[in-house]
Amino acid sequence: MNDTFETFRENTEKSKSDLSASKRPKTESVIQSLSYRPKSHYQLDLDVFTMADLRLRGSKAKVQTTHRYEFYSLTVITKGMCSQMVDFKSVHCKPGSLLILRPGQAHNYGHDEDWDGWNILFRPEFVLPVSNAPRELKLATNPDRLPEQMF
Repeated sequence: MNDTFETFRENTEKSKSDLSASKRPKTESVIQSLSYRPKSHYQLDLDVFTMADLRLRGSKAKVQTTHRYEFYSLTVITKGMCSQMVDFKSVHCKPGSLLILRPGQAHNYGHDEDWDGWNILFRPEFVLPVSNAPRELKLATNPDRLPEQMF
């Protein structure tokens, strides 16, 4: 896995064993699961990096492959325009667009390369459920209640 995203670990073997190839939908058989597993020297539950950095972390093929995330991912477009796929629907993005991806969603950054932005990854445990947040804590937000795309 030297050519893939450094903070991700593919779980393709697990997903292959979950369903036999004959029972799996065609789109499911090509989707790689990614979980958030920071390297041993990076033990934070949050990772922030640019799209330019992501392109350096992984091969072009890996960056343009559809993945099913086991974590939250926020992508903010800061330069250029692109089309990304979220659950197999095309989402057109421009500077200022924010994509909010939830665990279980399929995502593909698309083939456009003339754009940049920021990615923020965090595990589901990173977000306190609103019902468990102390009364004085007003910053707790349930990301599942946010829209998929914001401008």
